[in-house]
Amino acid sequence: TVALAASINVFLTKPLQKYGVPAVQKAVPDKYDKWIPTLGKWLTKSIAISVAYYIQAVMSAFASSLTGSLMMTTALLKILTKNGFQMKGVITENPDETYFDEVVGYVLAFFGFTFQFRHGFDVPFPLNYLFFPLEIAETYLRWSITN
Repeated sequence: TVALAASINVFLTKPLQKYGVPAVQKAVPDKYDKWIPTLGKWLTKSIAISVAYYIQAVMSAFASSLTGSLMMTTALLKILTKNGFQMKGVITENPDETYFDEVVGYVLAFFGFTFQFRHGFDVPFPLNYLFFPLEIAETYLRWSITN
């Protein structure tokens, strides 16, 4: 995430310094001109970090939705075979012999990722109060790693 933010910052800084800083320097009083490049760098770093965190959230949500759904369908497959439910041979004892777990897993992964994406990668309402201390810990870890 830090390397991605640094790369994004490099690409944002050049156009801002070339086009944005001179335009802003013309608009502000002369005694503040020396601060505009510094503020521009802070602005690009803030935008770069925000974009990098969002990209990382998308990648993490995608990976966790795939991993979680395949874990769930593998467990479901074991439960179904243990209870003798085989759906006319579609479900077998060996998960490598059937595509049932992958198909159901990818469908669940799609819905899981879509759910996370629509909620902005945040915990939805009733659970957000319960997990609030964990969100504080996560935010602390993010900022600790970044700095």
